[in-house]
Amino acid sequence: MGFQDLPEELLISIFNHLSAFDLNICQRTCRFINDIISNSVNLRYQVALEMYGMAHNPNCTLDIPECLRRLERHEEAWATLTPAFTRTLDIENNVSGIYELSGGTYFLGASKERTIPFLRLPTDPTSPTHWDTLKVDGEVVDIGIALYEHDLFAAIVFDPNPTVKIKLYSLSSKQPHPLAKKHALTVQEHTVARLAVGVEITGDLLVLVTRELILDLVPDTVYVYNWKQGTLLKEIVARVDPEDGEPMQGFSGLAFLAPTIIVLPNLVERTLEIWSLDDSSTNDPLVTFDLPALKQGVDISHMACRGSPNPNAMSKDPDHAFHPADQDSLVIFHIHYTLNEHAINTYVFFVHRRALLSFLPSATQKFTDLVLWEDWGPANTFWMASHNIDWITTTSGQRHVMNIERGLYIFDFNSIAVTMAKHGMYKGNGKVAEGELNIQGPPFLDALNTQLPFIMNFMELPHGINGVLMDEERIMLLKRNHETGRIAQIEMMYFG
Repeated sequence: MGFQDLPEELLISIFNHLSAFDLNICQRTCRFINDIISNSVNLRYQVALEMYGMAHNPNCTLDIPECLRRLERHEEAWATLTPAFTRTLDIENNVSGIYELSGGTYFLGASKERTIPFLRLPTDPTSPTHWDTLKVDGEVVDIGIALYEHDLFAAIVFDPNPTVKIKLYSLSSKQPHPLAKKHALTVQEHTVARLAVGVEITGDLLVLVTRELILDLVPDTVYVYNWKQGTLLKEIVARVDPEDGEPMQGFSGLAFLAPTIIVLPNLVERTLEIWSLDDSSTNDPLVTFDLPALKQGVDISHMACRGSPNPNAMSKDPDHAFHPADQDSLVIFHIHYTLNEHAINTYVFFVHRRALLSFLPSATQKFTDLVLWEDWGPANTFWMASHNIDWITTTSGQRHVMNIERGLYIFDFNSIAVTMAKHGMYKGNGKVAEGELNIQGPPFLDALNTQLPFIMNFMELPHGINGVLMDEERIMLLKRNHETGRIAQIEMMYFG
């Protein structure tokens, strides 16, 4: 029996285990294999997922031809900046300060309040929309959500001040979450002047970073919980110099890189620390990344980061076919620099999760040495100065959106799309931006070289757009009330 005598179903099953790159090579071997791969909807969908940096939603009940059709339509809409529809959404509450956009829901509230307004965003041009509120027991400091995965809303509250607690709710029922054995988790009871927190959730893990912004009496601390069991799994306390009592670490945010791995920016050491959440016994990061050297007198006052979506954030909706692949997605960093305690610059940089994960030691290694900036940074990151950093919810998957004056810019860091664009095979309107970008002058000691290529697309905006947010399905154009400075209206562009 020859190769061509094998059942086509068996050959397709074998080809299903190959990457898109390997399938492309196979197609070039002979017409027989090329026809099998080209005529198989399953294989075409597999190739499209990898090419677009997407992952299939295992909860989806749509057939594969429909999944492929939706994926290709989705990518074409983003590449050509052609939304399926646009809706104007009015902001009914005159508050701001706490916001989130994820799981098709927009949250906009204020700290120290006991309610969080939210809006379920439309997925068709005619469905009605209305603002709703979730009542919370305590004064809200910040929020964390995992709506796709668990319908979970976590409120970080003072209850009462200074006791910090995590309250776990089901957003759809507005009741204590049924999977959480404890509705309230007590975090700390220290007196604080001004508390800043960051919270991320994936799977059973909820990770909370606390930072006192005025008093130095309480070290920055990272708490890792199993939110379902209500147990504290790990606590990372910022190290203090034993001689002078000065902090050696400073944490102001986090992002998940994998289901049990996080990145923690260290403000004091000016590094990125990668921590495993599996082992509660170790007090050391897996690996530490150096950041660009700074001129004398320059410090980092604040560093925020975000990756969207979080690992394993698969929708339970059977009509939701795909999501951005975890490791292909970007992490965005906002870094605020000061010179002699005066703010001078803010920079934004992007890096793929997989780039940071590629430096992790193997299971048999213990590697905690510093990875120098020149060994990891220039080839894997893109940096730019930014003057509009009110919002960090500006990435989803491998895309980033920003507005400058009356222009909307979309950056696509998908390396496959970049390669296709170089060879004239890209279906969108964008152009490739590549080559070394040298950033000279303060705050950096040396010229900053950044080489991560991307496709840049542009759309002209109407007058009066003050900010922009995005998720995997939509772009949100924000308009402020000129008198109050608060968000008054949203122009939502839905891409599907």
